[in-house]
Amino acid sequence: MSFWQTFINTKDGISPSQREVESVRYHLSQLLTSEAPLMLIDDSFQQVSSSSMRFGIEDMQLLQANLDNQQFAYQVEHWIKTFEPRLDKVSVELKQRDESKNAICFTLFAELRTEAGLQELVFDSKIKLSDLSATLEDEDLV
Repeated sequence: MSFWQTFINTKDGISPSQREVESVRYHLSQLLTSEAPLMLIDDSFQQVSSSSMRFGIEDMQLLQANLDNQQFAYQVEHWIKTFEPRLDKVSVELKQRDESKNAICFTLFAELRTEAGLQELVFDSKIKLSDLSATLEDEDLV
């Protein structure tokens, strides 16, 4: 069995646009569950700031801090814009924090650039603070 047939087989009934959405969802979940290395890198190295040397959340304690919704949403938008270049018009809307669930819930809005054109994405997202897992579920695909 070849690599292509094992990992990139297109005969599974998923359209190329659905495959790209799944790729974005996977990449974003990895971003939201990864911690960036704790090393100082000069900001003048702009290519390094969007490389794997900085991939992930810069400070996991930031997630658990009681930041205001707007500040947290801005930070998540920044991470997504930096590490997911396929997305445009990224915006994050934080939902009311439920301390009993120990999770941060938010809705992610973005446009995905595909070969077929722009596709609007809306993900209901959750980061569980207990184990730093992330889920992104389709709310609506247009």
